[in-house]
Amino acid sequence: MLTRYALIGVLLAMLGLGSAMWWVMGQRDAAEAHAARLQAELDTAQHRLAQAAEAAAVHRAYIDRAQQAAQAAADAETEALTTEGANAPLPDYLRAILDRMR
Repeated sequence: MLTRYALIGVLLAMLGLGSAMWWVMGQRDAAEAHAARLQAELDTAQHRLAQAAEAAAVHRAYIDRAQQAAQAAADAETEALTTEGANAPLPDYLRAILDRMR
């Protein structure tokens, strides 16, 4: 009789252990799936950051070229206005062009 209760106890313990293992394995699988999803989101975010950095570098280069062109135009205007004979009256069509450039 004692062996029968011991056998039932061992079987119940094994059933509990199996259930616990099944639950732990399910938790592990869920955690791995969650980690894989987070890794995919991280990869996407890093890719977007790299694209944004690349776009910012291109934009900065465009702004630098625009500033250089504006500086060159300002230098050319200053040179034209300060050279000898710059105070001479301009013909109407040249005055209109100068006004449009300003």
